Formats: sequence, structure tokens, C-alpha cells
Amino acid sequence: MEWASNLISEIYKYLNHRDDTGIDRLNRLYTVALLSAFVTLISSQEYVVGERIICWTPKEFTDAHKTYAYDICWLGHRNYYVPENITRLDNPSSPRNHPFSIYPWLSIILIGMTVSFTLPYLLIWHGLSTRSGIDIRRLIELNHDDALTRSIHFILFKNYSMKNNGGIYVISIYLIMKISYIIILFGQIILINKLLIGEYFKIDIE
Repeated sequence: MEWASNLISEIYKYLNHRDDTGIDRLNRLYTVALLSAFVTLISSQEYVVGERIICWTPKEFTDAHKTYAYDICWLGHRNYYVPENITRLDNPSSPRNHPFSIYPWLSIILIGMTVSFTLPYLLIWHGLSTRSGIDIRRLIELNHDDALTRSIHFILFKNYSMKNNGGIYVISIYLIMKISYIIILFGQIILINKLLIGEYFKIDIE
């Protein structure tokens, strides 16, 4: 069970690292915790307790009929996107060209979203900042006083960086991490919009 203890140790270190800002921790800790809770809730509902999905069925349906109808809804064989401005379908019985269903993939999508918020810190900031020759975490851990921490950040990211290539390197990877978070955030907004609405954001100009 050595691998388990190593995994727990790495998770503990990840949770207790304080070499980034509050906004960064919001992305890598609290957002990850929230998405993980959603994954747990949805996965338990799908595979442990309750019905995966509940669709409308006629009163005369037996339990077997309902189960079959729920499976059809879950797999999305007859689901299709209808724009919000459409109030009536011309031919409801005609087959649609673009059936879809995100339900079977929802847990996997959420897991991917969760992992993506850990990558900028793990791969870029934590993974590359150690090569700069500056022990950022150790500097910040010397004292938890906010004023001292701000002073350390100022020295590290202002004075030192202007005179030393290591500081410039740290600044560069820090900015890359920030940009990565922004790209991930907007990418996930577009992805969710595409999955739920079926099209990207549109700006209507009248």
C-alpha cells in the first residue's frame, strides 16, 4: 500500500501549498472541490441509487415500459435541440438529423473539467517554477504575515525579476499559468453552452 500513502502525501502537499494567490487557489482548490462534489453526486445517482433519468410517460405504462422509456431518454436516440424561439414543430413525427445526449457522458465531462483546473498549477507553476532556482514556497512559508508576504511578492516579482533571469523565468511561467486559467475558463463556458444549447454564443445586433 505504499502507493496509497504516497498518493495521500502528494494530495496533502497539493492542498497545503501556499505559493500562489487566493485567486489561483480558488481555481485549483475550491473549483475542483465543487466539481468533484458534482461528479460524486451525479455518479452516485446514475450508478448507485435512484434512477439515472426520469422522463414523462403515459399513465398506462407498466414498470417495464417506463424502464425502457427511461433508457431511450438516457441514450438520447430521440433527443434533439429545439431553439428557444420555436413554439411549435411543423412535423413532430419526422426524424431529426442531429440527435444528441449528454447524459451518459456527463460524469466524464465533469471529471475532465475538474482535472483541467489542476493542470495549470501542477504542470506550469509548481512543475516549472522549481527550475528557476528560487524556492517560492519556502519564502512565503517563512512568515504568514500578510504584509511580509506582500513584501516578498514585491521583491520576487518586481525588483529581483528585473535583475535576474531566474526572476524573469518565474514571471513568465506565472503569466502563462494565469493565461491558461483564462483559456480553460472560457473554453469550458463555450463547451457547456455548446452541449446544453447546441450552438455557440451569439450576439444579436438590431
